[in-house]
Amino acid sequence: MSVSVTSGTRSARDARWVAALALVTVTLISIFTIGVASRASEDPAGPGPAIASLGITAALILALAFVIPTAFTWVDVRVTRGWPYIVGGVSALIGLMGWLLVVVSPTTGAAFYRAIRLPQGVVQFWDLRLTLETVDCARWGFNVFESNNGCLADPSIYGPGITWWRFTFGLLTESNTTLLGLLVIVGASIALAWVAKQSFGLAAVVLLAAAVGAPWQLLLERANVDAVVLMIAVFAVWLTRRWNSYWAWSIAALGIWLAGTWKYYPFVLAILLLPVVGLRRGWIVLAGFAAATVAFFVLTWDNVLLSLAASSGMAELGDFVVLGRIPVVARLPETWSAGDVLLVAICLVAIAWGWFLGRTKYLNAPSQRVPVWASLALAGGLLYLSSVALTGFAYGYKAA
Repeated sequence: MSVSVTSGTRSARDARWVAALALVTVTLISIFTIGVASRASEDPAGPGPAIASLGITAALILALAFVIPTAFTWVDVRVTRGWPYIVGGVSALIGLMGWLLVVVSPTTGAAFYRAIRLPQGVVQFWDLRLTLETVDCARWGFNVFESNNGCLADPSIYGPGITWWRFTFGLLTESNTTLLGLLVIVGASIALAWVAKQSFGLAAVVLLAAAVGAPWQLLLERANVDAVVLMIAVFAVWLTRRWNSYWAWSIAALGIWLAGTWKYYPFVLAILLLPVVGLRRGWIVLAGFAAATVAFFVLTWDNVLLSLAASSGMAELGDFVVLGRIPVVARLPETWSAGDVLLVAICLVAIAWGWFLGRTKYLNAPSQRVPVWASLALAGGLLYLSSVALTGFAYGYKAA
């Protein structure tokens, strides 16, 4: 890996963009910081000090999220050809090592997870195990979406599509959790390696940092369904890039639609299907996807409301990996406050920064790679916004 500083490559117009966006960003972060700090003085005997402490930490992270990418636009980073294998290998190594240490020595495994700041689950692959228990209950004939259903302690908050896993000839069952969890670690690491192969410059370095980070490793340790959603997104981009054909786009659409039936928010990945209009009669793929999605929402609207309600009530403020969950959509349109407006403003500024920095990379990047990284960036951004900014589900692995 080599690093060099570039200079003299920005136009006066670009400089004005940077100055304007920086001014707006600093202003919004300052308003945010003053707002959360004021909570301590308003309620010194209550949760005010805790809110202020966590809020200021969030403000610092928010500022770094804008500053670091901007600073590195002046730095030319080059990585070796074997970098993708390093990224994927490190991801799989840490994930498998944590699992193996817990198997061999639970105490050592727990110490390993504490060292990387990862909240260890009650059991290995906890999220996947709970999901597969839901599948088993559906297989045995229980209505997993009802309270006191006789099988689950709480009603399932997944989409009805998760119960379709029972039609997999007994493969997707709770007794196979360990095998399936290991496959998730390996599969997600391969997907991350492929993304690294399509990346260049700082983006490739960031992926290595992500591979060792607690959010990504938490996703693997829990074997959460979100890992499968990410793999589907990467697979869709890979498939349609390799074979720009009607059947490839149809398979990609089916995979995205199925992921949406599990957790709803993956439906936003439909934006990855827009290039199919370039094919003769490609609009049929989009029309079919849209019709199937509308029909699914109409038929499962009660489940949608259940999932949205659950997102705001699953964690307390100050949780180890959560800073509260308040769905923005639940506050529309009459209950908006100044904080909601500030959130929207910050999201819009983030989009503006993304457009500006993406445009800069577009001008300097190899043309044949632009559609790939652009599609992946768009998919990741939409998944995050739909799952966190809108539905309010801000668990730690969402940062991955």
